[in-house]
Amino acid sequence: MQTILYFIRHADSDFVFGMERERTLSIQGKRDANHLVTLLEKRKRNHFISSPYVRAVQTINPLAIKTNSTITTYETSTNFACSF
Repeated sequence: MQTILYFIRHADSDFVFGMERERTLSIQGKRDANHLVTLLEKRKRNHFISSPYVRAVQTINPLAIKTNSTITTYETSTNFACSF
């Protein structure tokens, strides 16, 4: 069995001092997150893992919705989201 990991950095978000965990995606970031659906929806995956940061979850969420997949957040995965 082959395991493939996709590491996806969060899409663009506007910097707000002191709001590192709560920062949301910018308009361009939302466009980019939606573009991930086009790029990756046909790839096989079993699961999405994300940091709990709002912008990280927002980045992978459109793809998770399209593929009827769940996102599991882990505190230790801060700064990345991946699909495997």
